[in-house]
Amino acid sequence: MICPSCQRFSVSPQLITSLFLGCFLSSPLLARFYPEEEKRIDSEHSRSKEAYNDQISYESSRVIKDQFAASDYAFFASAGSLNQDIFLYQEQIKAEYESSEGVSIGLRQNTFEDAVHKYYKQKIWVGIPIGKGFSLELLGDTRSEKMWSDYGLALNYKTSSNDEISLTYWAVDIFHNEKRLTKGDKNITNSHTVEGALIFGFDWGRIEADFEYDSPLEWQRNTLDYVYHYEMGTANVHIKDISTDYGLLSFDYHYRWKHEKKFFREPFVIPIAVNDYQRETHRTTVSLYRPEQDHLHMGAEFLITEVDGGFRSFIGDDTDLDYREYVQPGLRREYMLFATQKLSSPNRNHWQIGMHLNFPQIRFSNKTEEGLEAKLQTIYELVWSDRARFVINATWDLDQVVEDFPFDEQSFSPWGGGNVQILVTL
Repeated sequence: MICPSCQRFSVSPQLITSLFLGCFLSSPLLARFYPEEEKRIDSEHSRSKEAYNDQISYESSRVIKDQFAASDYAFFASAGSLNQDIFLYQEQIKAEYESSEGVSIGLRQNTFEDAVHKYYKQKIWVGIPIGKGFSLELLGDTRSEKMWSDYGLALNYKTSSNDEISLTYWAVDIFHNEKRLTKGDKNITNSHTVEGALIFGFDWGRIEADFEYDSPLEWQRNTLDYVYHYEMGTANVHIKDISTDYGLLSFDYHYRWKHEKKFFREPFVIPIAVNDYQRETHRTTVSLYRPEQDHLHMGAEFLITEVDGGFRSFIGDDTDLDYREYVQPGLRREYMLFATQKLSSPNRNHWQIGMHLNFPQIRFSNKTEEGLEAKLQTIYELVWSDRARFVINATWDLDQVVEDFPFDEQSFSPWGGGNVQILVTL
């Protein structure tokens, strides 16, 4: 018997609506179950007050993002220090080719790791035209352990003006039970991923949107005496580069919902404890980009993450349960203003400067924090050619400088963390 209160998390009608509205709304390639995720089920509480400011200050520039998106063959990597123990690391690889007959082959791979999330997603495909702008893609990924292999099918439609609509289905870890290396572990329920994407261009700008939904998975880990439950959905809308008198205006909205549980059992008859967490994140960005003004990029962001759940323990039998609950609900709001600008230089290599002002409000059961976070960026970019860039990004905690004033040798600590990035395109 499962404790009734442990069943309180379910997929709401609003979630289903928001995800499937995304059908008319390209995939960020960050859904689909990755086994390392079950190790970080309750890690949201470990984020520091300045973690989000660090993450935003390590994001790549519009120039790098646009160059990567426009290239058929590209490699991008970024590593930035979050604390003494953890890097924020991102890696993207793409290689795409389409013949004159419309047959396509390609690979996309995305790795992302920070203190809370860890993803590795890969997509390899062969696309075959089936007429009237439609094409069918056979999808897969590569792993040395066959039990983690995913296979899928995508239907794409592309107009003569390069507008695109796609719908994708993935069978996730489809051979897990037959190919598993640890015989005591098995999937009780296999997950399936459904993705939809849309790209439309207009005279006034561009719309890109997508959704992804991972259906519930249950992974029985007899070797560790628990069952892991996973379900996730995302939706993204990007309204890009609306031409105005002041520059190119963009609106971005990101939604992410994730539910994870661990049922600890001994033996696997009645649960002894449940680690049950649900996270919901909304992130909205409004930005202005002026490429003719030394690539000035400025804007505002608002992020809210809500965490519900915690650790619950109960002992006894079906008729006599001693139930105890250690709930750790949490709410995190982030308000940010940002601006970055390239400094004039007669050479390819150049400096950039940036400022990030962030006001976090953190309300968890075990901590309450808020206050201004101010970070200065000094960036030097080595541009070896039109196809290769190397970025050195140093950040400085201005709020810490103010707090430490008047300075002495021990209190003066302006260093906010460093980041390096590399981009190579062909």
